[in-house]
Amino acid sequence: MTVKPNFFDSFKCIASECNDTCCAGWEIYVDADTADYYAELDGDDGEYVRGNLSVGEDGMLLCREGARCPFLREDNLCELIIKLGEDSLCDICREHPRFYVTDENLCEVGVGLCCPEAARLWLDTPLGFLFEDDGYVLTDTEKRKLERQMFIIDRLMSGDGTLGERLSELLGGDTSDSELYNRLRALYSSLEVLDKNFPSRFSVNPVSVSDVRLKNLAAYFVFRYYFELGEELCLKFTAVSLIMIASMDGELTLSAKDYSKEIEYDTDNVERICDFLESCDSIGVLVKKLLQ
Repeated sequence: MTVKPNFFDSFKCIASECNDTCCAGWEIYVDADTADYYAELDGDDGEYVRGNLSVGEDGMLLCREGARCPFLREDNLCELIIKLGEDSLCDICREHPRFYVTDENLCEVGVGLCCPEAARLWLDTPLGFLFEDDGYVLTDTEKRKLERQMFIIDRLMSGDGTLGERLSELLGGDTSDSELYNRLRALYSSLEVLDKNFPSRFSVNPVSVSDVRLKNLAAYFVFRYYFELGEELCLKFTAVSLIMIASMDGELTLSAKDYSKEIEYDTDNVERICDFLESCDSIGVLVKKLLQ
């Protein structure tokens, strides 16, 4: 079975209209099949493509960390697509910001918040999920896990109480830690980031916020991480992500996009946060207080 948000099939890169670009700042390697295709390209096109690639530690390098892709034009259009079409792109360029989470016979697909258009769709679309029969039959265990995930998403999206109260109820625990936000801010300030100014965007003091779009944001994190992290850690990561995004300066969609770009797309950062959360039992109290 394949599960996806109701806007997934309509998602499309807005190219030069985007206020950001996914073609700069990242270290991007070319997959083996595309590297072979580039190596075999004939004529001027082949010389042009190969002349703009370099060799890194793990193979053919398209873009170095902190740099712009050599095929990214000043108008933020891709010269590869213009010259050779979308089929010429390597896997990561073709698929980004789509993500795929698999669990035996289940595949959940979506688009990551690091893309401004994807963030807009997650936060501003009346959210629902589509279930497609792809020929794979779920086991009883998979059915129960999927049903539980969707129950949690439904509970966070609607019901009695504030979003913080509903999330706190799911998290459980009533341990209070007056220094938790400060410890979280210190942790996030120590992470590896693309933008050196990113850590300064977190408020010195925790921010209480009421925004109906936060429930969609909560649904995103549960959808993306439930099968990867397991229920308890997924709920904790969802809670701290909402707290930290809410504490950032700027408009919510932009903050969510920047948070995703700096945190989610660095696996070391996610791992460090999860290591911290493993032994943290006071998140429910803080999230209940801050998310109205």
